[in-house]
Amino acid sequence: RGGNYVQIATVDPETCEPRCRTVVFRGFLSPRPNEDGSAADKGEESCVMKMITDLRSSKVGEASGHTSPATANTCELVWWFAKSSEQYRVRGKLQFVGGDESDDFLVRMRK
Repeated sequence: RGGNYVQIATVDPETCEPRCRTVVFRGFLSPRPNEDGSAADKGEESCVMKMITDLRSSKVGEASGHTSPATANTCELVWWFAKSSEQYRVRGKLQFVGGDESDDFLVRMRK
């Protein structure tokens, strides 16, 4: 129980203070099809995690408000598994996919 909740931390670009919140992990995205449109190789797995958020939330501005490309959309995720008492920290980039997204693959994955 609770393994689908993760904490995501961002940094407020104005105050440089950390911000952390709990979000629901919705699974891993399917692998992106090959450039020719054919399916990805069997057994290939995606390392892209999917969470859902409201684009009006403060985390969107906190993640995308940085002017440096090195820190733009950067976050750290903490995932705690109570049964095994394990904690995993994952750093990466957030990508927000809204209703105006032009990438067909991301639009399909958004649903």
